[in-house]
Amino acid sequence: MSPLPGFANEDWSMAHVKAEDSAKLAYLEELLDEVVAGEHRALLFCRSTRMHQILERFLNEWGIKFLQLTGDTPTDLRQRLVVCAHHNHPCMP
Repeated sequence: MSPLPGFANEDWSMAHVKAEDSAKLAYLEELLDEVVAGEHRALLFCRSTRMHQILERFLNEWGIKFLQLTGDTPTDLRQRLVVCAHHNHPCMP
């Protein structure tokens, strides 16, 4: 059984899913609230593109700015984005 309704099959839809439906997402939201309140930054790693999609949806919903790097991100762009993120540069989205 999938921990989140609709996530078990390939045609899953996240439209009806709330962070409270997953203890891990609910806890992540709490942790990120603390990070944002303290004006800190966080680094999240995902092993799957599906998890990237899930996190992207919730980070946008929570109003949290983020930078997403995947295996598809060109190496030269990846390095520039990491430098921008590290220095909290205006090139951050």
